[in-house]
Amino acid sequence: MSRWLLETDAHDNHLAEKPPNLLSTRMERRLVIVSAGYREFIGRYPLHAGAADQLKVFCDNITEDLGTIRRWEEARAENPDCPVPWNDLAHELAHNGRILDAFACFEKTLSFASDEAVYHFDYATALLLYRGNAMSHYKLTERELFDRVLLLYRQGMKLAPQSYPFAADFARTYYVVRPARPAAGLAAWENAFKLATDDTQRDEARIHLARYAIHAGHLNLARIHLEPVTETGLEPVKLSLLRRIDDSGKARNAALTPAPGKR
Repeated sequence: MSRWLLETDAHDNHLAEKPPNLLSTRMERRLVIVSAGYREFIGRYPLHAGAADQLKVFCDNITEDLGTIRRWEEARAENPDCPVPWNDLAHELAHNGRILDAFACFEKTLSFASDEAVYHFDYATALLLYRGNAMSHYKLTERELFDRVLLLYRQGMKLAPQSYPFAADFARTYYVVRPARPAAGLAAWENAFKLATDDTQRDEARIHLARYAIHAGHLNLARIHLEPVTETGLEPVKLSLLRRIDDSGKARNAALTPAPGKR
């Protein structure tokens, strides 16, 4: 079924001449065949543990997939050259646990609209969220996977260089990337701060800049970043970071203070 889906050409010039539910009908026929095989097995081995449960799980999953595919078919029939149905399908498949099929659909989306930043970000985010699946599927090491994710984000940023939401998403990625790349993460948040268009966005960026400053041991700089933050929703985070600054400062002073009796 996955192969049938991915073989479907989004730019099919004869799409209007074909039944709009061709793929879902084909899937339904396969469902009947496989279900019959399950039921035959259950008839021969009625006491087999779990067979009936497996049949129910299979039917439930396929029924859910069929609903997803039908919505995709309807959207695609209305506009066969549009990447949106493929992107929507990718999200639904990922949500339903069909991660590898979702990756393939994200790739399809990008192949039809490589000039849209959002599709680069959506695919990168999926790879990041499901990196275990991605590493296994694409035969990548963890570092190679992170490099691919960052490359997709950078490509998206080139297409939407003035977008704060995209810039912030890109910058947040560096909290997950291993090995850590603090210089790149700091630069990403500095860029996001420059792109902020309101006080809420600027305060969010300041919080992250303060985190990087604390991590680097620049406690006074961290205070400078935090001082202008007034967003109510960020107040608990601000207070937590100020406590970290105070604790780090005390620890630093204690390390520099000679023990009694020593010079």
